[in-house]
Amino acid sequence: MRIGFLLSVVLLSVPLPVGSLHQARRDTDIEQYTRERASMVAEQLRQRGISDARVLDVMRKVPRHLFVPESVRPLAYADRPLLSATVRRSRSRLSSPT
Repeated sequence: MRIGFLLSVVLLSVPLPVGSLHQARRDTDIEQYTRERASMVAEQLRQRGISDARVLDVMRKVPRHLFVPESVRPLAYADRPLLSATVRRSRSRLSSPT
């Protein structure tokens, strides 16, 4: 009985690889979003004549993908509106007469 207890303590203290995989995925996502932000600044903002270093610096640092619904996160740095179909449906219900 004591051996079973010790074995369970040892097994519970071993880190699961799932967490490591999750962290690796998260790190990859962070790196990807960082590259997309840099690209957005270079290809979208600078091309439109935005040159204020403070504005460009903030746009490089703010993680826009954290402020949009998860369903449209891959488009967070794209040069297009991010209004999802869910939001459009909600707005149409809100604006329609009761």
